[in-house]
Amino acid sequence: MAWLLGRQNGLRAWMPHRRELNELGRFGAVQSASAIPATLAGQYDRVVLSWTVGAHQLGQYAVAMTVAQLSGPFATAISSVIFPLSAGHQGSESARIALERRTIWGTGLVTVAALAVVAAVGVPLVPIVFGAEFAPAAPLIWLLIPAMLLRALNEVIAVLLRGRKRPGYAATGQLLSLAIGAT
Repeated sequence: MAWLLGRQNGLRAWMPHRRELNELGRFGAVQSASAIPATLAGQYDRVVLSWTVGAHQLGQYAVAMTVAQLSGPFATAISSVIFPLSAGHQGSESARIALERRTIWGTGLVTVAALAVVAAVGVPLVPIVFGAEFAPAAPLIWLLIPAMLLRALNEVIAVLLRGRKRPGYAATGQLLSLAIGAT
């Protein structure tokens, strides 16, 4: 379908040379590898809880995490827009730093606003939407809100590092985050 739509919109087939394929392969492998720690960091809490608490408590946590993560798409959207801007930046270093600072501050402000809505609307709605037996999940949302802010900032900073062609730094930061969160 993508091929058909691309062809209808004037995109032409392109046969890369071996050198280009090698470059794309290396770039893709490093970029993908740098995202693995973030994926693990987003899931290890549930794995640990599945070994340490009962199903009822894990269910409470899963509901709280689901509600708290409603702020996540904003950071993901910002990351999707800023990565190509950062990777293709051709201005001065001071302009790049200004862009990165605005991105980090903007992400923080947007995420705080989203989390405020989640807290104001999501917390009271938990027992209504999920049932009275999940009412104990509502206070957990308050505990998860700071973590969601840090997770959003972490995601955007990692993308900025990848845009600077420093995916190893992004991976190192994500691994540190994973190690600190696991303790």
